[in-house]
Order: sequence, then C-alpha cells, then structure tokens
Amino acid sequence: LLDLRLGQMGYDGVQLHFEEGGFQKLRKLQLEEMEGLKSLIIDNGVMPLLQKFLIGPCPQLKEVPSGIHHLRHLRDLVFDDMTKEFARQMDPNNGPHYWIVKHIRLVCFCCRSGPRDGDYEVHSLYDSDFSSWSNA
Repeated sequence: LLDLRLGQMGYDGVQLHFEEGGFQKLRKLQLEEMEGLKSLIIDNGVMPLLQKFLIGPCPQLKEVPSGIHHLRHLRDLVFDDMTKEFARQMDPNNGPHYWIVKHIRLVCFCCRSGPRDGDYEVHSLYDSDFSSWSNA
C-alpha cells in the first residue's frame, strides 16, 4: 500500500492511533473530514517512508498530532481548513509545538476564505503572518 485516503465514511472515532510496524511502504496519507477526531497518535517506526501527509478538516483536533516528529522522510504536511489557533502552535517564532514539525520542508495551511468551494488561501508555515489570515 503506497497511498491511503481515509474520510468521514472510513473512520469516525475520536482517537486514531497508528501503531509501530504498520504501513511500512506508505508514501502518501490523507485524513479528510473526520468531524469527531480529537487525537492522532503516530508511533515511532510506523510509516517510515511517508513523504506527504494531508489532514483536515478535523474541527475537534486541537493539538498537533503526536508523533509527527517520528516521520523522518516527511516532506509535505498540509492542514486543510484548520483554525488559526491550531496553526499558531507550530509558529517558528514562539509556537510550543514547532519542534514537532521543524524537520519538514513544507508545512502548509489551506483555509476557506469565501463561500464558494474554490475560495481558499494557502499559507506556508515558514513565510506566514498569522494576523493576515482571513479566517481569524
């Protein structure tokens, strides 16, 4: 399995735990529209080849997923329609969870900026000014 996409119909729990030894060849993971997800845990040794990880919207997820720092080959991390407060946790200047994502080349936040499906803003963690976000 190289690519896994889980959506609202694929998982509806409050905690998702990727346990050690799983998904040894996975390169891309998408977790979408998980309305009730409050906690995401990634054990050391799981998904060792993961390169791209897309998460969201997950409105109940308030903290950066535990264990992302174990994903040493992760190049792209995209958070879709998460709050500005969630993103601020990873602020390189003073975010308490920046250490979890600092090894990742590209950390992006896609935010709905209007009523239509295509109305989105994209912010990169490393060049973002959180005060300019329209979903403040």
